[in-house]
Amino acid sequence: MSFKWLIAEFKKDWQKIPNIVTLSRLILGLFPAILITSGSIIDRWVAFVLFIILAGTDWVDGYLARKLNQETEIGRILDPFADRVITGSMLIVLMIQNYNSRLWLTCALAWFLFAAVIIFIVLFKAVENEIAAKPNMAGKFKMVSISLLIICLIAEGLFGSVYLSAVVVFLTIITLIVSVCSFIEYIKDYAKFNNHL
Repeated sequence: MSFKWLIAEFKKDWQKIPNIVTLSRLILGLFPAILITSGSIIDRWVAFVLFIILAGTDWVDGYLARKLNQETEIGRILDPFADRVITGSMLIVLMIQNYNSRLWLTCALAWFLFAAVIIFIVLFKAVENEIAAKPNMAGKFKMVSISLLIICLIAEGLFGSVYLSAVVVFLTIITLIVSVCSFIEYIKDYAKFNNHL
């Protein structure tokens, strides 16, 4: 797979409805992270609502691709990439914001970011070698729990509730467990991909 191939696949299939949805999520993906760095309470509210919309529509492009029989190679690459831009950009900002006050949380968020990058590489390699790799159940649950954790962390800055802080601790522990399980599964898949080469 080459860069020229990616461009050719993009030009061929970008206008399909599922890919338009994915591209829309990708384009909007950085905005929540940018908004919460401004310090404005209004911007934080917009980031809160926008992130919920972006995280909540994670399933839409895949559903449309199957429903409309429009599954494409570029879609298989763009979909996980969009997910990682949306969550990854937020993880970076939240790592920086919590570095001085909650180092343990920063370390957990750093792990989530690292694992997300490695898993994307595994999925990309699978597409590159024409191997049908699908997200595992632990990976799907991890994406949901990471999204919920990010939503709670944004909400902390809006409401400052002690209950939210407790939920953040709980979600961090759960997400760490699921993330490690998912990571191991993907690394096993990567070993299988190499055996196919």
